[in-house]
Amino acid sequence: MQPEWVFSKTPRGSAELEQRSLGLTFMCRRLLIMVDGKRSLGDLLHDLGGSMDVLAMLEKLVANDLVTPPAGVVMRRPEGPHAIELGPKARLCELADSLLGGAASKITAKITACGDGAEELSACVDGCVRLIRLTIDETKAAEFKRQASTILAH
Repeated sequence: MQPEWVFSKTPRGSAELEQRSLGLTFMCRRLLIMVDGKRSLGDLLHDLGGSMDVLAMLEKLVANDLVTPPAGVVMRRPEGPHAIELGPKARLCELADSLLGGAASKITAKITACGDGAEELSACVDGCVRLIRLTIDETKAAEFKRQASTILAH
Protein backbone atom coordinates (compact mmCIF):
# COMPACT_ATOMS: atom_id res chain seq x y z
CA MET A 1 0.00 0.00 0.00
CA GLN A 2 1.22 3.45 -0.87
CA PRO A 3 0.77 6.52 1.39
CA GLU A 4 -0.82 8.56 -1.43
CA TRP A 5 -3.60 6.02 -2.07
CA VAL A 6 -7.11 7.28 -1.37
CA PHE A 7 -9.78 4.76 -0.43
CA SER A 8 -13.55 5.33 -0.69
CA LYS A 9 -16.58 3.80 1.00
CA THR A 10 -18.71 1.49 -1.13
CA PRO A 11 -22.51 1.66 -0.97
CA ARG A 12 -22.30 -1.39 1.30
CA GLY A 13 -19.88 0.50 3.56
CA SER A 14 -22.23 3.47 3.80
CA ALA A 15 -25.14 1.13 4.54
CA GLU A 16 -23.10 -0.57 7.27
CA LEU A 17 -22.56 2.77 9.00
CA GLU A 18 -26.32 3.29 9.11
CA GLN A 19 -27.43 -0.26 9.91
CA ARG A 20 -24.57 -1.72 11.99
CA SER A 21 -25.52 -5.16 10.66
CA LEU A 22 -22.01 -6.68 10.44
CA GLY A 23 -21.00 -6.16 14.04
CA LEU A 24 -17.74 -4.35 13.25
CA THR A 25 -15.39 -3.67 16.13
CA PHE A 26 -15.21 -0.10 17.40
CA MET A 27 -11.82 0.46 15.78
CA CYS A 28 -12.85 -1.02 12.43
CA ARG A 29 -15.99 1.12 12.43
CA ARG A 30 -13.92 4.19 13.31
CA LEU A 31 -11.67 3.56 10.29
CA LEU A 32 -14.71 3.03 8.05
CA ILE A 33 -16.08 6.39 9.19
CA MET A 34 -12.76 8.11 8.43
CA VAL A 35 -12.46 6.65 4.92
CA ASP A 36 -14.10 9.45 2.97
CA GLY A 37 -12.58 9.40 -0.52
CA LYS A 38 -10.45 12.45 0.35
CA ARG A 39 -8.01 11.36 3.05
CA SER A 40 -4.95 9.51 1.80
CA LEU A 41 -3.63 6.35 3.41
CA GLY A 42 -0.83 8.49 4.82
CA ASP A 43 -3.40 10.77 6.47
CA LEU A 44 -5.26 7.79 7.92
CA LEU A 45 -2.02 6.29 9.23
CA HIS A 46 -1.11 9.63 10.81
CA ASP A 47 -4.55 10.13 12.37
CA LEU A 48 -5.08 6.55 13.56
CA GLY A 49 -1.67 4.88 13.47
CA GLY A 50 -1.04 4.93 17.17
CA SER A 51 -4.35 3.38 18.08
CA MET A 52 -4.69 0.43 15.68
CA ASP A 53 -3.25 -1.57 12.81
CA VAL A 54 -4.68 0.59 10.02
CA LEU A 55 -3.30 -1.51 7.16
CA ALA A 56 -4.76 -4.79 8.43
CA MET A 57 -8.12 -3.18 9.16
CA LEU A 58 -8.18 -1.51 5.75
CA GLU A 59 -7.52 -4.89 4.12
CA LYS A 60 -10.47 -6.31 6.06
CA LEU A 61 -12.76 -3.50 4.95
CA VAL A 62 -11.73 -3.92 1.30
CA ALA A 63 -12.11 -7.71 1.48
CA ASN A 64 -15.64 -7.32 2.78
CA ASP A 65 -16.60 -4.76 0.12
CA LEU A 66 -17.06 -1.92 2.60
CA VAL A 67 -14.23 0.16 1.15
CA THR A 68 -12.83 0.30 -2.36
CA PRO A 69 -9.13 0.76 -3.16
CA PRO A 70 -7.92 3.30 -5.73
CA ALA A 71 -8.64 2.48 -9.39
CA GLY A 72 -6.32 -0.16 -10.78
CA VAL A 73 -5.30 -1.52 -7.38
CA VAL A 74 -6.11 -5.16 -6.68
CA MET A 75 -5.99 -6.32 -3.09
CA ARG A 76 -6.07 -9.89 -1.87
CA ARG A 77 -8.83 -11.16 0.40
CA PRO A 78 -7.43 -11.67 3.90
CA GLU A 79 -8.11 -14.93 5.68
CA GLY A 80 -7.64 -16.20 9.19
CA PRO A 81 -7.05 -13.52 11.82
CA HIS A 82 -7.33 -10.70 9.24
CA ALA A 83 -10.84 -11.62 8.08
CA ILE A 84 -13.81 -9.82 9.58
CA GLU A 85 -16.19 -12.33 11.10
CA LEU A 86 -19.50 -11.50 9.49
CA GLY A 87 -22.73 -12.09 11.39
CA PRO A 88 -25.36 -14.52 10.09
CA LYS A 89 -27.43 -11.83 8.35
CA ALA A 90 -24.42 -10.53 6.46
CA ARG A 91 -23.39 -14.07 5.50
CA LEU A 92 -26.93 -14.81 4.29
CA CYS A 93 -26.86 -11.64 2.16
CA GLU A 94 -23.47 -12.68 0.78
CA LEU A 95 -24.90 -16.11 -0.02
CA ALA A 96 -27.86 -14.58 -1.84
CA ASP A 97 -25.58 -12.26 -3.83
CA SER A 98 -23.22 -15.04 -4.86
CA LEU A 99 -25.94 -17.58 -5.64
CA LEU A 100 -28.53 -15.32 -7.28
CA GLY A 101 -26.46 -12.50 -8.75
CA GLY A 102 -28.62 -9.61 -9.98
CA ALA A 103 -31.79 -11.33 -8.81
CA ALA A 104 -30.69 -11.16 -5.16
CA SER A 105 -31.94 -7.66 -4.32
CA LYS A 106 -35.38 -8.73 -3.02
CA ILE A 107 -33.83 -11.54 -1.02
CA THR A 108 -31.12 -9.37 0.56
CA ALA A 109 -33.73 -6.71 1.40
CA LYS A 110 -35.85 -9.38 3.11
CA ILE A 111 -32.85 -10.66 5.08
CA THR A 112 -31.75 -7.17 6.10
CA ALA A 113 -35.27 -6.33 7.32
CA CYS A 114 -35.68 -9.42 9.50
CA GLY A 115 -34.78 -9.61 13.18
CA ASP A 116 -31.48 -10.90 14.54
CA GLY A 117 -32.80 -13.77 16.67
CA ALA A 118 -32.33 -17.40 15.66
CA GLU A 119 -36.06 -18.02 15.23
CA GLU A 120 -36.54 -14.84 13.21
CA LEU A 121 -33.62 -15.68 10.93
CA SER A 122 -34.89 -19.22 10.44
CA ALA A 123 -38.35 -17.95 9.50
CA CYS A 124 -36.75 -15.38 7.21
CA VAL A 125 -34.73 -18.07 5.43
CA ASP A 126 -37.92 -20.12 4.93
CA GLY A 127 -39.60 -17.07 3.40
CA CYS A 128 -36.59 -16.44 1.17
CA VAL A 129 -36.61 -20.05 -0.01
CA ARG A 130 -40.29 -19.73 -0.96
CA LEU A 131 -39.61 -16.46 -2.78
CA ILE A 132 -36.64 -17.92 -4.67
CA ARG A 133 -38.68 -20.99 -5.59
CA LEU A 134 -41.56 -18.86 -6.91
CA THR A 135 -39.62 -16.14 -8.69
CA ILE A 136 -36.27 -17.62 -9.69
CA ASP A 137 -35.60 -21.35 -9.66
CA GLU A 138 -36.36 -24.48 -7.65
CA THR A 139 -32.74 -25.68 -7.77
CA LYS A 140 -31.38 -22.35 -6.51
CA ALA A 141 -34.00 -22.34 -3.76
CA ALA A 142 -32.81 -25.76 -2.58
CA GLU A 143 -29.16 -24.68 -2.72
CA PHE A 144 -29.94 -21.47 -0.82
CA LYS A 145 -31.76 -23.48 1.85
CA ARG A 146 -28.87 -25.94 2.18
CA GLN A 147 -26.19 -23.26 2.53
CA ALA A 148 -28.36 -21.02 4.73
CA SER A 149 -28.95 -23.93 7.12
CA THR A 150 -25.18 -24.32 7.46
CA ILE A 151 -24.81 -20.59 8.18
CA LEU A 152 -27.54 -20.63 10.83
CA ALA A 153 -26.11 -23.76 12.47
CA HIS A 154 -22.84 -21.98 13.28
